[in-house]
Amino acid sequence: MAFADCKSLRSLVVPDGVTSIGKRAFSDCTSLSSLVLPESVGNIIGNPFSGWDGELKCLSPYFIYDNKVLFDKDKSKIIAFRDKKTTSYVIPDYVTSIGNGAFYDCKSLRNIVIPDSVTSIGDSAFEGCTSLTSLVIPDSVTSIGDSAFDGCSSLTDIVLPDSVTSIGDCAFFLCESLISIVIPDSVTSIGDCAFDYCESLRSIVIPDSVTSIGDGAFDSCTSLTDIVLPDSVTSIGDWAFEGCGSLTNIAIPEGVTSIGDSAFSECSSLTDIVLPDSVTSIGDKAFEGCGSLTNIAIPEGVTSIGDSAFSGCESLGSLVIPEGVTSIGDSAFRGCGSLSSLVLPESVGNIIGNPFSGWDGELKCLSPYFIYDNKVLFDKDKSKIIAFRDKKAKSYAIPDSITSIENGAFL
Repeated sequence: MAFADCKSLRSLVVPDGVTSIGKRAFSDCTSLSSLVLPESVGNIIGNPFSGWDGELKCLSPYFIYDNKVLFDKDKSKIIAFRDKKTTSYVIPDYVTSIGNGAFYDCKSLRNIVIPDSVTSIGDSAFEGCTSLTSLVIPDSVTSIGDSAFDGCSSLTDIVLPDSVTSIGDCAFFLCESLISIVIPDSVTSIGDCAFDYCESLRSIVIPDSVTSIGDGAFDSCTSLTDIVLPDSVTSIGDWAFEGCGSLTNIAIPEGVTSIGDSAFSECSSLTDIVLPDSVTSIGDKAFEGCGSLTNIAIPEGVTSIGDSAFSGCESLGSLVIPEGVTSIGDSAFRGCGSLSSLVLPESVGNIIGNPFSGWDGELKCLSPYFIYDNKVLFDKDKSKIIAFRDKKAKSYAIPDSITSIENGAFL
């Protein structure tokens, strides 16, 4: 990105002797009227010309520039599609790969035909193609690169063939009009943010072949009402379903060992969720803001409950912290207004901050590592105040034994 965003740059000569040009090297050089690729250039990384609409002349024998499309020398790879006014394009059947950023920001492109000869779609290949409405990916394609269709806001329908084995990070990020997609049985992983902000996506079927769901994979899919996770899934990434406000229920398959940070945060319509016995940890903010969640059973194998894990679960009527939990995070039960009581089991030896801030229910402490006395939770030797829970008290004299006051103790 050597000259990226040099918007006032009006002239530039790439001297003979330059052998390599990097991705987005001239991106958004909006005042630059023309460029010449000299004979010496033999290596181009990604699309150096994304966001630049000036006149390009190619003297290099290693590339072919034909009808505003830059290919490699044997025309097997599209490097840069530069016709910003065209609305449709048929990729020639001698092309085998679509390079990184090849169609980047082609906002007028509504329709494209990808032939069976293409085997790979590069990173950001169609990123920012805001007018693209539908697409069929041929059986020959095995991988969809990171951000391949990022920001294709008009894309309503896409068919993924059985040949695809992986969906890259942010592959369909901000595809706001995408209503449904079928993931083929060949896919084993769904990348980070793969469907992030696909706000029109209503349902999706994840095949048995998938073993991992990346961080933010379905973050802010606000219309998603139903999703089935197969037994093959063993990991659910951080904020995987964060902000899926229409999701009402979900079953976590056996084999999943951890619920990632903010995995279901702000799933405001989620009423029921089943956690399998295999789960050992519940991440920070895992269920924060799940205001409709009425019931959840924490499996006996769980050893840690993260910061703000159930914060804002205002409809949660009951919760049992199982024996085996050793650590509870700050604000873990904040704002759980319907929760009448909680018991700290004997196993809890570590409390971070004040897990009970903003919660007024009855607390019972069985742990030998803490003392609960007159609605004040202390550490075992009464040297630290962890939680002051008498919300009606107008005054309080801190005992002389106290040497520290925990973060949020009086919150």
